[in-house]
Amino acid sequence: MRKDQGVAGEEPGRVASFFAGKDVFITGGSGFIGRVLIEKLLREAPDVGTIFVLVRAKKGVPARERIDKFTNVSLFDVVRRQQPAAMRKLRGVEGDVALLGLGLSDVDRTLLEERVAVVFHAAASVRFDDPLPKAVHLNVRGANDLCQMALRMSRLEAFIYVSTAYSNCNRLEIDEKLYSPPGDWRTYVELVDKIDPLQLEILTPKLVENRINTYIFTKALAEQVVNEYRKQLPIGIIRPSIVTCTAEEPFPGWVDNFYGPTTILLANGIGALHSNCADPQVAMDIIPADYVVRGILLVALKLAKNRFVTT
Repeated sequence: MRKDQGVAGEEPGRVASFFAGKDVFITGGSGFIGRVLIEKLLREAPDVGTIFVLVRAKKGVPARERIDKFTNVSLFDVVRRQQPAAMRKLRGVEGDVALLGLGLSDVDRTLLEERVAVVFHAAASVRFDDPLPKAVHLNVRGANDLCQMALRMSRLEAFIYVSTAYSNCNRLEIDEKLYSPPGDWRTYVELVDKIDPLQLEILTPKLVENRINTYIFTKALAEQVVNEYRKQLPIGIIRPSIVTCTAEEPFPGWVDNFYGPTTILLANGIGALHSNCADPQVAMDIIPADYVVRGILLVALKLAKNRFVTT
């Protein structure tokens, strides 16, 4: 794909035109994908309306200060240099996906329901060993609470849920379709609030079974949640594999964490690791963060244009 082709082959300016004047709501904005998404919107859609970012309340730290802190990285240097006023489009909204109703105040909830046109739900508990209650509350119940709020968004044109390619890791082949979940999500939301934590810890391996860990298990349940709203909301699911550093935008190589392949590449780069044992016939299942964000924006554009929902 040529750089002048815009997002995922779309004509130049399509993203800028679509988001012009539209307000956006992002959960998980302080995370890896969330920050790359915010940067892309600010840089490629300079006339975007307000970008509301859900941030957890922190005693004595205003939401604006939290946003300034997680955007004070080199990823945003191009935006700050070319469009210094763009950073003022970011507005923090205090809340927490793990809390009932996302922990939003009535004032903020009404504001979002009246103004938001596009929702990007990227918040998730990504630790593989999180206790089941924490993973269920954040990944499953949080997704439902956000969908419920989206039903009241009078201007909503697109709702994008960021899942994972491994939500159906129990299958050898995965198509772009929804598969049967590992159970009814409502049952697990109720279960984790009723069973003794110690008993639940003992039961977790059996409950998770072939979904391997609580992260993948709850992401599969969350897809079921989102799918239930497909006839009521312009909603779409994107399933990236292992996300690694940016390949092109805003510059190659930006990453904010060290795990898996990133750690190996860093160790190679500084000379701490001189060789790797690997099968040259096996492709690494990784994808650059900026490619993921291009896909997210493309899905949003398609949803808004066609009101298309996968059934």
